[in-house]
Amino acid sequence: MRPDLFDKKLNENSTYDREEPENLLTGPIMVVAMICIMISLFISNISYMKKNPNMSRIKGFKYLNIKNIPMTFDIPQRVVDNTVRIDKLANVLYANKKVIYYAYLGSCPEANAYLKNLESLMSQNPEIKAQYYYYPDPQESSTSVTCQKPGTTDCIQNFLFQNCGENACIINGPKRKMKVISNTDAQAAYDAIVENLNW
Repeated sequence: MRPDLFDKKLNENSTYDREEPENLLTGPIMVVAMICIMISLFISNISYMKKNPNMSRIKGFKYLNIKNIPMTFDIPQRVVDNTVRIDKLANVLYANKKVIYYAYLGSCPEANAYLKNLESLMSQNPEIKAQYYYYPDPQESSTSVTCQKPGTTDCIQNFLFQNCGENACIINGPKRKMKVISNTDAQAAYDAIVENLNW
């Protein structure tokens, strides 16, 4: 081999050897950065909820703005205990099917458009009717909460207004659980409803 070609090849190998460690470090650095971001979000959420003790876990979830990922939450036992059969929305808690529930301002055009799109999507799937009750709940700005059990304000109507007033929810009464789903993207909400047919 000619000496000049050998020197050229040696220089190429040296260049490659110098660049390789930089490429190997890129992946771990990105992973560490992502972990730091996630830890920061988690700590800020915990800190926020400590400063606001009246916030539920669901409201903490909304604070992080993760709106299109359905998450499961328990319906607190105190809410069940404080709800009697004549309470408004008690039928949501005691239904024998899951309930798709959404409290919304009846005069809001965005909410009405969302519901129209969601209803159109759901009408194409007969399984949804078999597995769910559909309960859009239009509100007025003066709508008030009244719990029938004396001395309490923590019945199912209040719980749903607090947690499903700005969200759509799937309520599973027999399991005493609920899932928050998108209230802005009808397709995302429909996908969550279909994914939870057998939940």
